[in-house]
Amino acid sequence: MTFPFDPIARWWVNGRTQNRSYDDLIAMLETGMKRIEKRAHAAPTDKYHALWTHIIGIEIWSQKKLAIALGEPAGEPEYMPYRPSKDTAWDDLLPLMRQTRAETIALAKRLSQANIAPQMTIHHNDWGDLTVKGWLMYIYLHADFEIKKIR
Repeated sequence: MTFPFDPIARWWVNGRTQNRSYDDLIAMLETGMKRIEKRAHAAPTDKYHALWTHIIGIEIWSQKKLAIALGEPAGEPEYMPYRPSKDTAWDDLLPLMRQTRAETIALAKRLSQANIAPQMTIHHNDWGDLTVKGWLMYIYLHADFEIKKIR
């Protein structure tokens, strides 16, 4: 489903990365993980469990989309196959998030080393064509926005 603000969001996310290096974006992802870890000590609830699995699933799905730039297969068209199960133990969520973010950072480093053109775009189901760096910004912003819902 496309919302009226999606073209604006695409423009904003892509624009915020024009003057940023891969190293800048990697540092941002690392800082974002520190903020995520601060929310890991919230009381375990079904609502918070669903938020954690949503954040992780979207990040893994985004990695698959972003890896297209390196010639890897596109993966599933939707994020649900990547979302951890409702049966995932609460104590496994933070380690899974840490692993997922580490994989995102490793992917960003591979993109940098491959010297992927910053103007290359990969289609997002809702937002349209995001640049490679725009995808890294999207990953950061999505997790940052969602994790704030955990108190």
